Amino acid sequence: MPVDQHDSGTKRPEQCDGRLYGHATMSCVKLMQRIRRVWPAYPARTLRGAAAVLVLFAAVIASAPDWWAEAAAPVAMWVGRHWLAALLFALAGVLAVSAGRRRRSSDDFALPLAAHVAALLTAAIAVAVGAGLALWLAVGQPDLTASAPSGATVQGAGWSAQTTFDGLRAVLSLVAGLGAVVALTVAYRRQRHHETAEQRENTKLFAERFAKAAELLGSAQAAVRLSGVYAMAALADDWKAGRQTCIDVLCAYIRMPYEPPSDTADPPSGSSDPTAQNADRDPREERQVRHTVIRIIRDRLRPSIDKARAWQGHHFDFTGALFDGGDLTYIDLRDQTLLDFTNATLRGTVDFAHATFSGGTVAFFGTRFSGGMASFFSATLSAGMLRFGDTTLSDAAVDFGYTTISGGTVYFGDVTLSGGSVFFGSAEISGGMVSFGRTKFSGGTVDFSGGKLSGGLLDFGDAVLSGGTVSFRGATFSDGIVGFGNVTLSGGTVDFRGLTFPGGTVDFRDATLSGGAVEFGGTELSGGTVEFRDATLAGGRVNFGATTLSGGAVSFGGATFSGASVNFRGARFLGSEIDFQGSRSWEKPPIGVAGSEPGVRWPVGR
Repeated sequence: MPVDQHDSGTKRPEQCDGRLYGHATMSCVKLMQRIRRVWPAYPARTLRGAAAVLVLFAAVIASAPDWWAEAAAPVAMWVGRHWLAALLFALAGVLAVSAGRRRRSSDDFALPLAAHVAALLTAAIAVAVGAGLALWLAVGQPDLTASAPSGATVQGAGWSAQTTFDGLRAVLSLVAGLGAVVALTVAYRRQRHHETAEQRENTKLFAERFAKAAELLGSAQAAVRLSGVYAMAALADDWKAGRQTCIDVLCAYIRMPYEPPSDTADPPSGSSDPTAQNADRDPREERQVRHTVIRIIRDRLRPSIDKARAWQGHHFDFTGALFDGGDLTYIDLRDQTLLDFTNATLRGTVDFAHATFSGGTVAFFGTRFSGGMASFFSATLSAGMLRFGDTTLSDAAVDFGYTTISGGTVYFGDVTLSGGSVFFGSAEISGGMVSFGRTKFSGGTVDFSGGKLSGGLLDFGDAVLSGGTVSFRGATFSDGIVGFGNVTLSGGTVDFRGLTFPGGTVDFRDATLSGGAVEFGGTELSGGTVEFRDATLAGGRVNFGATTLSGGAVSFGGATFSGASVNFRGARFLGSEIDFQGSRSWEKPPIGVAGSEPGVRWPVGR
C-alpha cells in the first residue's frame, strides 16, 4: 500500500495532534488542582501565573517539528559547546532573584514566595529541556523536520505525532514532580511561618508572666512575695530559654540586704503606709521567703526532678549574700552547675548533707563564717570542685564527716584557720584531691580521725602551722599520698597516733620544724613510706615512740638534726627500713635507736 494512503481505521496526524493538545491541557489542569489542594493559603493569581508558565512550556514542546528543530537544535549545540557559560548564566539569574528579595530577620531568612516559586519553575523548565535533549540524543538524533508515518518506530525514520506525545508525557511527568517539590516547599515555608509566630506568641506570654512574677516579688506582703517566688520558679520550669534569667532574679532576691531575726526581737508594728510597710518587713516572715527560694533551688537540683524541669548546668550567684541557714540536702551537682557563695556571710547552717557532686562547683571564695557552718555530711564527690580559697575560719565549722571522695577537688588553699574546725572524720578518700596548700594554721582543727585513704592526695604543701591541730588519729592509709612537703611547723600538732599504715606515703620532705609536734606514737607501720628527706629539724618533736615497724620505710636521708627531738623509744623494729644516711647535721641525733636495730641504716661515721 502506498505510504500516503490510509485505511478507515488509521488516524490522521492532525487528529493525533488534537488529542495531544487535549492531553497536555488536561495534565496541566490536573497538576494545578493537586497543587491547589496542598497550597490553599496563597492567592489564585500566583497559581494562574504558574499554570501559564506550564502551559507555555507545553506549547513549546508541542509546536510543529520544523519549528522545534530550528529552535532547539542551535540551543542544544550552543549549550553543549558552552556548558560552563550556561551554568554561570543560570547561577547569575538565581543570584539576581536572591538580591531582589526583601530583607528579613535572621529567624526568617528566605526568598520571597514569588521569587522562590519562579526559581523552582525555572529549574523545572531547565530540567525539562535537558530531558528533551537527552531523549533526542538517545533515539539517534532523528530529523525533526521530516515527517514519518503514524506508528513508525524505526530509528532515523523521522519525528511523528506519537513521538511528540510520548516525549511530552515524559516531560510533563518531570514537571509534575517538580510541581510537587514546589508544593512541598510552600508547605514547609507555611509551617515554618506558623512555628515562628507561635514562638513569638510564647515569648510574649513568658515576658508577661515574668513581669507579673517580678512585681509580686517586690510586694511588702510576705504572702505575696511567696507567691512571686513560686510564680518565678514555675516560669523557669516552662521557659527553658529564659531559665537563667529567672534563676538570676531568685538569686538576686537572696542577695538583697537582710538582717536575720533575733530570738528576742519583736515583729514590726503594722502600718497603713505602703512605703513604711515595705521598709519594716517582719524579719521572721522575710526569712521564710528566703528559705523558700533556697528550697526551690534544692528541689530543682535533686536527681528526682524530671529532666525538663531540672536546673542543672546553670549559675546560681549568691555573691555577697547573707545566709542564716539553707537546706540544699540531697542535691546532685553536675553539668558545670555553679553555686557561687563568693564573699557571702554564713551565720547559720547551709546544709549539703548527702549531696552528690559529679561535675559542678561550689565556691566559698572569700566567704565569712560568722559562727555559721557548711555541712557536707555523707556527701559523694566524684568530679567537680568544692572551693574554700582565701577564707578565714575563726569560729566556724565545715563538716565532711563520712564523705566519700573518689574524684574532683576539695580546696582549702590560702585559707586562714584561727579557730573552728574542718572535719573529715570517717571520710573515705579513694581518688581526687583534698588540698590545704598554703593554709595558715594558728588555731582550730582539721580532723581526719577514723578516715580511710586508699588513693588520691591530701595536700598540705607550703602550709604554715603556728597552732591548731591536724589529726589523723585512728585512720587507715592503704594507698595515696599525705603531703606536707615544704611545710613550716612552729607550733601546733600533726597527729598520726593510732594510724594503721599498710600502704601509701606520708611526705614531710623539705619541711622546716622549729616547734610543735609530729606524732606517730602507737602507729603500726606495715607498709608504705614516711619521708623526712631534706627536712630541717631545728625544734619541736617528731615522735615514733611505741610504734610497730614491721614493713615499709621511714627515711630521714639528707635531714638536718639541729634541735628537734626525734624519739623512737619503745618502738618495735620488725622489718621496716629506717634510713638516717646522708644527714647534713647531727647536732641532736634521734633517741631510742642505736643504729644496730634490724633495718636501721645509720649515718657513716656517726
